[in-house]
Amino acid sequence: MQTPPNLSEKLGVQSAIEQIVDDFYKRVLAEDTVNHFFAHTDMEKQRRHQTFHFLCAWRCKPILRAFNGKGARGYEFAAGTF
Repeated sequence: MQTPPNLSEKLGVQSAIEQIVDDFYKRVLAEDTVNHFFAHTDMEKQRRHQTFHFLCAWRCKPILRAFNGKGARGYEFAAGTF
């Protein structure tokens, strides 16, 4: 039996966030006043990292509220270690 999609999957959250991040960095890299800050940056890694942060914020915020004051940290939820 196949697992039903969760809300994030139904809404296409991950693909939407990936697109937003990709569009953002395309604009940043096209802008001469700031693109030099990324001259030595692995942009694929940067995109993955930024996407991860947005996904963590999307997925973890309600969970973090439930565990408020219980010693849990956001990165633990994102990594599935808590």
